[in-house]
Amino acid sequence: MCRKGTSVPPVRWGMILLGAGLLIGCGLETYTYLYPISTDTVFSDPTVGYYQFTHNTDNDLDEFLGYEIFYKLYTPDSNEILNDRSSLENTYLATESPLTGSAGTGKNFSRLRLKKASDNSVIDNKPLLVISREQRGTPWVFKIDFSPLLKTPKEAPVLIWYQPDGTTEVARFTLLRRSRIEAKAEETFLPDQFLDTDPDVTAMNVKSIVQSRGKLAIVFAVAAFGRKLDTNPLYSNIVFLNRGSSTDDVLTIDLSQ
Repeated sequence: MCRKGTSVPPVRWGMILLGAGLLIGCGLETYTYLYPISTDTVFSDPTVGYYQFTHNTDNDLDEFLGYEIFYKLYTPDSNEILNDRSSLENTYLATESPLTGSAGTGKNFSRLRLKKASDNSVIDNKPLLVISREQRGTPWVFKIDFSPLLKTPKEAPVLIWYQPDGTTEVARFTLLRRSRIEAKAEETFLPDQFLDTDPDVTAMNVKSIVQSRGKLAIVFAVAAFGRKLDTNPLYSNIVFLNRGSSTDDVLTIDLSQ
């Protein structure tokens, strides 16, 4: 704590001047920290087909704006699934390039996109999930739900925003994959919409699975997102929604059905 009127012996002035560059006023220089989602709130069920997480209410700063969600397609039981998680989790992200960069610079994840059910508007902004100032104190529940693929006929997987009770729906969105460059089409995660020329399919090395109409494993990773006062982006540590020590809790999409 700063004290007024304290005399300082001359011999100590050199030490004080040396450290002055590290001080702002009377306190140490600070930085903005965004809290990741808590792994205690992450749940999944590969049989029913969902991942779920909860908003971290510790993110109460004005710099916090919401959440970014990333996804990646794999060969089922691939060693890369757990290797990617161990190399990316608990690592500070100055940018998203360690996730979305190509081989050598990143892990070839793609940003998720959404289509709002209420008006069919496509959401591709940052952050993908916007948490307003008034909403920061509520532990919202978010469910990435692939169970619509079990319906007849199949329906596109969705993201559902729930009240803290996990049952009262606030908003619903269709999950959209990375768009095809030539058309900006709205590719969903329906099996028949996967083409071997899709940008995510080719970047993630699952072209052979799509061609043979096999099974794709899909993993999601979440980061809190914000902006500094100078508008530069801020990210929390990444949290993967597959939490198991094996790949048993990883969702799959059967392209043959």
